[in-house]
Amino acid sequence: MTVISLITTLLLGLIAAFLSFTLSQVIVFFESMRSDSSWLVLCLPIVVWIQYSIKNNEIFFPTKIKDLHEFQQSNLTFWNPFMGFYHFVGSCLSHLVGASVGREGVLVLTMTGFVHWFNLSLPFWGPIAAGIGFSAMTGHTLIGVIFVSELFQTKLIQKLFVFFGSWVASLILTSLNFKNYFLVLINTEDQSSFFQKLLFIVVFGMISGVIAKHFKNLYNKLNHFFKKNKPFIFIATVIVSIVLWIPDFRNLQSLGFNFLTDTLSQQPDSFLMLKIFIKLIVTLICVSIGLLGGEFIPLYIVGTSLGYVFSHYLSVDPLIGAAYGSFTIFAGVSRLKWTSLFLILTILGWDHFISVYLLLTISIFISEKDSLYLSSQQLDSHQNMFFRFKNFKMNI
Repeated sequence: MTVISLITTLLLGLIAAFLSFTLSQVIVFFESMRSDSSWLVLCLPIVVWIQYSIKNNEIFFPTKIKDLHEFQQSNLTFWNPFMGFYHFVGSCLSHLVGASVGREGVLVLTMTGFVHWFNLSLPFWGPIAAGIGFSAMTGHTLIGVIFVSELFQTKLIQKLFVFFGSWVASLILTSLNFKNYFLVLINTEDQSSFFQKLLFIVVFGMISGVIAKHFKNLYNKLNHFFKKNKPFIFIATVIVSIVLWIPDFRNLQSLGFNFLTDTLSQQPDSFLMLKIFIKLIVTLICVSIGLLGGEFIPLYIVGTSLGYVFSHYLSVDPLIGAAYGSFTIFAGVSRLKWTSLFLILTILGWDHFISVYLLLTISIFISEKDSLYLSSQQLDSHQNMFFRFKNFKMNI
């Protein structure tokens, strides 16, 4: 550990905080623009065309977190360093037109782009930057360490740098009054009996696992289909833009926090279930087409909404059910069990550890062996993150 390494980590934390805060402000500003100019969502096909035009001119351009499963220095030969900034700009364009994408992808990929920009070692600093970016996106210091532990093979010194950079980012975001939308502890007493909660965990775990399974399968098929049949990209984006332009579905645009707020204040009905289903479908299409942003927060919106709905039918406190559902579908889609576990416990509290662990285990088991975050090689060798401590090394 050298002074230069600490300064580099400090700088990455500063950049991650700036990007996270700026992106959140830009998204809020764009939401107000779309409320005044509803026609903006109809420009979605134009943004897709712009993003595809730029990407097609680049030999190597990672657009998904899964593309980073191997940090190879040789990739930098074909990676235009200026394209790192395009992740941020491209994601802003996606949110401008109301595309149903998240913001975790842009933070992780843009931060990795800065590693290239500073001409650092990609295999060493790539996971560090990615972890700090993910942590800055959630606003929680420790989650970055858990994220990189599941996603990459890293040394102890890299994890320490992730924690330090995430801590710096967290301090800055706190001073800027960064609004954390989902990692808020629920202060409510669970009145459900043991068997009511167990029934909810089993049933919702199975449902979320099935949803995650079909989401991944459809994503792979649609992604392959759109690459082979590019004219259908225009047709799909036109349909999505028209659906999101309909007044009853406008709160499904972009991240969808307004939809979640409305959901948690009403009784479930068939129309609410329809809106949750549409949010899931438009998210699937947007990420399959390749719109920059990510699927983390849209899946959180869908999972939380479904948890809230099913809690009414399975006699569980609605807020507790919403918290249980928050990152369960994401867990099945990504197979990042410990990241999802920590995120849910940050909302519920550690008293729910066994319940949440069982819920995520069921969801991930039923979702089958595939991931939008892990490559096939990683899935073959993917082990419990706690077993990796024996492989920690202190040398850089």
